Amino acid sequence: MTREEWLQRAVEIYRPWFLDLGKPLPEVVRVSIGFTSGGMRSKARAECWNSVSSTDGTNEIFISPTQDDPVQIVATLLHELIHAADDCKSGHKGEFMKMAKALGFLAKFTDSANRTEELNETLSQILKTLGPMPHSPLVALVAEGAGKKKQTTRMLKLVAYDCPCEYSVRTTRQKLEDIGFPLCPHGVAMKEETPQGN
Repeated sequence: MTREEWLQRAVEIYRPWFLDLGKPLPEVVRVSIGFTSGGMRSKARAECWNSVSSTDGTNEIFISPTQDDPVQIVATLLHELIHAADDCKSGHKGEFMKMAKALGFLAKFTDSANRTEELNETLSQILKTLGPMPHSPLVALVAEGAGKKKQTTRMLKLVAYDCPCEYSVRTTRQKLEDIGFPLCPHGVAMKEETPQGN
């Protein structure tokens, strides 16, 4: 049995749960082991893509190959199936939150590790039904950077936020400490880029 076949068997175990919630899963949901859109250095356990993202209208779920705890893997799959049942419309709010609570997840709902003891027990029983997952995590690969040379200097992006030009440059922290923040071509002081998203 492949990892994907194992995961698809788990999807079928979960399918009646969603019927009971009145939120049936799509007829087809593809589940694969693969890096999320953040790449191999991403800490995301998994990712669900909505049906519009696939040319044949199928929800696609990717579970990171760095995952090594079978209970967490089946919990992560259940979390991502909630997204698939909602076609990724609610994020981690609204309908997603209602389904997550009903299935035994706890706040903060962005993390599938937040679960009731009852759900943990049920997941353990599911693993007995599924048997061992044919999977070996790629933890060493991620930790060692897959043989890539380690970056020794981190370049910081500076942006002229207070100027319509929004001019940007990259420099090192040491240069900022030695010389200070530069000005954009219009003479506006630049600031370190503010991270977007979560």
